[in-house]
Amino acid sequence: MSDEQHDRSRTERRDPWAPPQDAVPVSAQDSPPEVHPPPPGAGSYEPYPAAYPPGYPYAAWLHPAPRNALGTAALVLGTGGTVAAVTLFGVVVGLPLGVLAVVFGLIGRRRARRGEATNGGQALSGTILGAAAIAVSIAVIALVATSYNGLFGAADVALTSARGTYDRPLGADDTAKFDDGTQVTATTPQRFTPPAGADGYTAGDAAYRFTVTVRNTGDGDLHLGDYTYYGTAGHDQTDLQLISTSTGELAEDFPDVLRPGQVSKVVFAFDVPSGLTPLQFDFEPTTKHQDAYWELPLK
Repeated sequence: MSDEQHDRSRTERRDPWAPPQDAVPVSAQDSPPEVHPPPPGAGSYEPYPAAYPPGYPYAAWLHPAPRNALGTAALVLGTGGTVAAVTLFGVVVGLPLGVLAVVFGLIGRRRARRGEATNGGQALSGTILGAAAIAVSIAVIALVATSYNGLFGAADVALTSARGTYDRPLGADDTAKFDDGTQVTATTPQRFTPPAGADGYTAGDAAYRFTVTVRNTGDGDLHLGDYTYYGTAGHDQTDLQLISTSTGELAEDFPDVLRPGQVSKVVFAFDVPSGLTPLQFDFEPTTKHQDAYWELPLK
């Protein structure tokens, strides 16, 4: 190999990691400039918050307030309606309050099931109390209608005699007749001296007694266990006190049941203050019978 060839071979076997022979060295002026953070207050930007702070309106929009108004109203109305329904005059208030409590309670329960309310228990309690108020109100109305049939309609058993009403009273020894065959007679009052220890008598007053006779001329039993009466005297119809004793004729009473064809007599005695006359006597054989009325002279 010639010297020229040897030099060419050395040139070709140069270091592979060496920079190219035609590369231009980089001077210090060509190096990239250093990056410095901007000075404070020179238009710097703060980072966005990671989440909304507590109490932000957006959070309230995500969780709306529960709709508990109807459930609470049902509980209040149901309680008030039940308390009011147990009284005669409260029925007028108890019945509508009970209806409203049931309606509001059902709506409140529906809201609770949908997750719109959190007081499903109150709504259920209001519904139950409302139903109780309705039931009690209906029961009280039925009881009043049964006990005071005169307030809601005419008596089932009417008078058939020509007299015996308040505007046309019967006289002494007259008989009140009813369409079921019941007959009632009141005798003339007689003045007497009550026995010692008699209840209802005031010393110095006058005492009068008379006999009331009940006859059952009908076909069915006459239940006298719930008969009613009262006595008054004078033009102002002053209430009179019944005179009674534990033994004797003033202690006797009508039987609970008077069979067809049977007759029963009872002596009634009243304490009459001085100067009052005549004596008015009202008698009702049963709650189904019309009242019979006598005006009895006092001598």
